[in-house]
Amino acid sequence: MIHTIFAIGALIAQIATIVLIIEYFRKKESNIKTFAKNRALLLSFTASFLAMIGSLIYSEIIGFPPCTLCWYQRILMYPTVILTLVAFTKGFSKEIFYYIRALSYPGAVIALYHSIIKMTGSSPFPCSAFSVSGADCVKQLVIEFGYINIPMMAFSFFILLIILSYYGTKK
Repeated sequence: MIHTIFAIGALIAQIATIVLIIEYFRKKESNIKTFAKNRALLLSFTASFLAMIGSLIYSEIIGFPPCTLCWYQRILMYPTVILTLVAFTKGFSKEIFYYIRALSYPGAVIALYHSIIKMTGSSPFPCSAFSVSGADCVKQLVIEFGYINIPMMAFSFFILLIILSYYGTKK
C-alpha cells in the first residue's frame, strides 16, 4: 500500500514536470507559469522534503537498507531540503536555485542510472561490494505501474527540482 502511495507521488511529480516544461516554453503568460514562478522556492522545499521523508520511511520504517547509489542520491537530495528551508525562512536570492541545480543534475543522472540497472537486473559496477549495509543496487525492492521503482521516484523529484529552479530564476 505505501509503495503505491509513493509511486502515485512520483507520478504526480512526473505530470507536474511535464506541465511545467510545456508552460515554460509557451510565449503566453498563464496561471500555472505565474504560480510556479512565484512559489518556486516553496514548491522546491516541498518536493525535496517529500523525497527525503520517503527515503527515510523506506530505510528506517520499512527496513530497506540503502545501497551505495541510494546514499549518493541522498547526499544530493538532503542538502536541498536545508538550503530551500533556510532560503525560504531568511528571505532568499534567486542564486539559491543555481545550488539546487548543482545538486539535482548529478542526482538525476545517478537516479536514472540506478533505475535502469534495477530494471535490467545487471550493473557494470558491483556497487554492493562497496556498501556498508550490504544492500544490492540491482535488487528490485519496489516496482509499481510497471516502471516506478525507488530510484525512479528519486529521479522524478530531481527532475522536478531542476524545472522549478528554472522557474525560480526566470524574470
